[in-house]
Amino acid sequence: QSGEDRAKWAALLKADDGELRHLARLRLGAVGGPEAARALAAAFGRDLEEDRELLGELGRTGSGEAAPLLEKVLKEPAFDPLHPLRDGAAYGARLLGGPRMVDALRSSVERRQGRDSAVLVYYALTAGKEAIPLLRQVRVPSLTWYSYERGKDLERLDFMLRRLEAGLPLTTLDQPPVAS
Repeated sequence: QSGEDRAKWAALLKADDGELRHLARLRLGAVGGPEAARALAAAFGRDLEEDRELLGELGRTGSGEAAPLLEKVLKEPAFDPLHPLRDGAAYGARLLGGPRMVDALRSSVERRQGRDSAVLVYYALTAGKEAIPLLRQVRVPSLTWYSYERGKDLERLDFMLRRLEAGLPLTTLDQPPVAS
């Protein structure tokens, strides 16, 4: 019914029904544009899992209006313990693309010393070969932090390095983050 009407979809972001909010986030991401990005950014802060999805859809809008919130989640230490949000912001930055998002992802990787595997993946996907020096630099420091999945992280990092160095795409890794 709402079609391309961003205002109607934005109003549904406040619905009591979680499925309607989910549909509104997806539709605003697909419709895109500054108005959709502003509506999604304004809805941020309701629920951790919903916010993870919202950040990805924010990047899908293709609007520069999405950048400030994505940068905030990636760069501010207050979001460090909130892995689902960091994963969602990294994915949103990947979808939005451009030098500003490459910088935000790079800053996050540097500050966190490669501890966030999703951020590493989306940085590599967004920066391409430009990511190689930083991926090499954080390889050892990233291993000093405990994570149950640490062995898989190392395998993924080495896979990305080998592919990037060979000039091959990372298409198998280019997918939304998995809900935790």
